[in-house]
Amino acid sequence: MLITCLISIQVYSQQSITDSLQQAYATSADNSLKSHQALLLIEAWMDLEKLDSAQYWANELFSVLPGNKQDVAHYYYNTRQSEIYYYNNFPRLGLQNAERGLQIALALKDSVFIADAYNFRGLFLMNLNRIQEAITSFELGLQWSAWKVNPATYLSLTQYYHLLGNLAEALLKHHKPAASLKYALNSYKEAIKNDRRRAISVAQNQIGACYDALGMPDSALYYYKACISGLDNDIDVLLLNYASLGLHFKQQQLAQQANSAFKEGVLLLTRRPDINSYFSIEFLNKAIAFFSETKQHSLLQDCIYKKMMILDKVQVDYNVQINEVMEAALKNETQLLNLKIANEARKVKLDQYKIIALSTLLVSLLLIFLLYRNRLLKKLELAKLQNNIQQDLHDELGGSLSIIRILSDLMSSKKLSQEEIANLSQKISGTASEAAQKMNTLIWALNTDNDSIANLCEYSRQYAVSFFEGTAIQIHFEEKLFQPDTTIHGTARKNMFLCFKEALNNVLKHAHATRVEIGFEMTANQRLIVSVQDNGNGLQSNNQFGNGLKNMQQRMQAINGTATFSSSNGLLVRFECAIA
Repeated sequence: MLITCLISIQVYSQQSITDSLQQAYATSADNSLKSHQALLLIEAWMDLEKLDSAQYWANELFSVLPGNKQDVAHYYYNTRQSEIYYYNNFPRLGLQNAERGLQIALALKDSVFIADAYNFRGLFLMNLNRIQEAITSFELGLQWSAWKVNPATYLSLTQYYHLLGNLAEALLKHHKPAASLKYALNSYKEAIKNDRRRAISVAQNQIGACYDALGMPDSALYYYKACISGLDNDIDVLLLNYASLGLHFKQQQLAQQANSAFKEGVLLLTRRPDINSYFSIEFLNKAIAFFSETKQHSLLQDCIYKKMMILDKVQVDYNVQINEVMEAALKNETQLLNLKIANEARKVKLDQYKIIALSTLLVSLLLIFLLYRNRLLKKLELAKLQNNIQQDLHDELGGSLSIIRILSDLMSSKKLSQEEIANLSQKISGTASEAAQKMNTLIWALNTDNDSIANLCEYSRQYAVSFFEGTAIQIHFEEKLFQPDTTIHGTARKNMFLCFKEALNNVLKHAHATRVEIGFEMTANQRLIVSVQDNGNGLQSNNQFGNGLKNMQQRMQAINGTATFSSSNGLLVRFECAIA
């Protein structure tokens, strides 16, 4: 009861802080003051785990920043936006923001910012399972982290012990427990120096995991127990530590102790259902596996029920947050695109003024006419771009969001069994993941920084590897790109990728193939050829006019390209279009 009261007081206090900050923001006339208040509001809402509200104030912060500059205010915006993406589990969007923040930090030559940017970059790479790249990023962050404690002039940013702990986690995932232990111990020492109780407990749990991986159970148990005894209010860390203890005892074949550890975790979760959903699901997954293996049906059902309740709540929150984040991402990317267009327009104007000053009246009048025509064409192009964005959002995400809404309504419409709820939850999760993937593809297609043949090929390669992961289909890539940095227009790049994606989908669903060969080729006359050859059952007479093939032909026609299909030891799909 006392803990509940203290938490209520703390939440009430934090909400009072947000009220006063919002009042200060509303009454501030200067944009620099508004940006400072918005930063404080983002942090306050994140402390309350209200990520949608934090995203709202991130949007407000972006709206009052002075253009697309490489300054301190823009760095703080990028690092806060990265943090929101991290907790919303949007690693690709987060990585894009972290890269931008890194460029700003390098331009400012600020070692604290650079270390912070490399830390976020490493976290997103680790979440994308690009472990070796993540290790490199954390190591670079440590090289720049000259301050063992950040100066007081900085807002809340990555600390030295954060980088040490994150590098230790990445090395352990990379199956290097000895190296991981070294950095975990250093993180532990730095956390003790700075009297950071949570960081100390996290490091103790991490050290225990390293010792378990090294086959030193006594040392592992010592640190697990030290973690429990040193915890205060960080019950999420305590919950994970119970899971670590349970797995530790199980590995040592101490069934009774393992059972007690998992039961303690379940009891804690029962008393405190407000524990962070990420940590709760991590614990429950391990507890469900343990209770299933030991045939403790009552505890197993309790854990499954708790997981379903958490997933149900997470899904509701996720639907709200994903709309907010996607809208913000699209709005910010569009604003950055508009800023780029405006900057280019200003450069064009300066050049035109110089020409006008040195030209005759007739040439001046002609240039004024051309300037007006150029502006009109840009407006038309921008309007066309906005219409395309709206259409893509409707086509790519409308159906997925409708399915999620229907399935959610079905879950709440009547009493369902645990198995039915689990199936519906799995479908909702899969549909949400598919929608996120479609959004990532759309953002990738809109980003003009990706307008190169090499980027299209690499993105297609990564998609194919991920798409066929876990199947029996083997992939073979072949590239013949004599000028890989050649620019390809965004519309052509998007349509070519969507046709490629449809071809892979046909291989998986209809071909009954065991091997697929993918080729990218640039011809001397500036044409791009993408081919997908499988060893399946080829083009059947009953599907040669199917919607998938028609869609591919229509997309290629839209960019003045061709799509051909031929059966030869399977099906060969060939897309060709002009690059320029």
